Amino acid sequence: MKGFRLKKYIDGVLASSGCKLPFSNGLYLIRNLKSAVLKCFSDFVFRIFDCFKNRNFLKKCFAFTLAEVLIVMGVVGVVAALTIPNLTNATKNAENVTKLKKIYSELNRAHERAIETYGPMDEWTGGDANASLRYFDRITEFMQLQKSCRNSWGCLGTYKNLYGGNHFTVNSYNYPKAILKSGCAIRVQIDNVNCTINYGYKSSCGFINVDLDGPRGRNITAIDYFSFVLTTKGIYPYGGGTNWNNSTITNCAYGGTACTEWVIRNSNMDYLNTYHTNDSNKGKCINNINIKLSTENSTCN
Repeated sequence: MKGFRLKKYIDGVLASSGCKLPFSNGLYLIRNLKSAVLKCFSDFVFRIFDCFKNRNFLKKCFAFTLAEVLIVMGVVGVVAALTIPNLTNATKNAENVTKLKKIYSELNRAHERAIETYGPMDEWTGGDANASLRYFDRITEFMQLQKSCRNSWGCLGTYKNLYGGNHFTVNSYNYPKAILKSGCAIRVQIDNVNCTINYGYKSSCGFINVDLDGPRGRNITAIDYFSFVLTTKGIYPYGGGTNWNNSTITNCAYGGTACTEWVIRNSNMDYLNTYHTNDSNKGKCINNINIKLSTENSTCN
């Protein structure tokens, strides 16, 4: 009933202007809205152009009805409301992809310079409880810092997963942290001092966690919080190596775990456009449920 009344009311307004928009069962057909809006707007523009060509400029140009002006303003507002948020999100995601690749390169350069200066990593990390702090001190010598928190409180915040749960903090005293001049925050977490574990790569020692915009950002895994695997051979994106498989990708799409390899490899964050639900739709694209992200399918488009 409400839909019928809405259709009847808007039909009356549109009839006064000669501009028609598509309806079906009293509701807009979104797939036809773009062409209809462009038609209405172009008619409006052509009428303004005719005004300037006509000698009776003022008489003709002020002949638009209030309904016509309101309709054009309305349809422009609708189009803006539908498109601007998507464009904003796409722009922000593209920026984060660039930031993640940049910090990855910066970490690797610092790691390589530390080894060139102090020798093999296992010779100066010491293989004890202070390994994280010693590694942190070595690599940050070759990075520009805004603030160093080392083992004190600060530099990072409290985070949550993509589906909104599991709040966790990485702001504790256990591992050293710093904020770079770029605004990105890092945290060194060597949880296997002998580097004998496998986090997708042999000789894994632990992780380097990064927050792309520091503790005051959105603080959500796989949006601005990512992890790299620290090994004796170098630094690698978490989720890669032997862990690069469809199961890892589905878990990334669900909660944001191990998404770093996806971003570095595919240069997108399309996992944000999937269902973050722990059911049969997990990892499937919202705009097309027949598409599921995988090692073979890197986009929802």
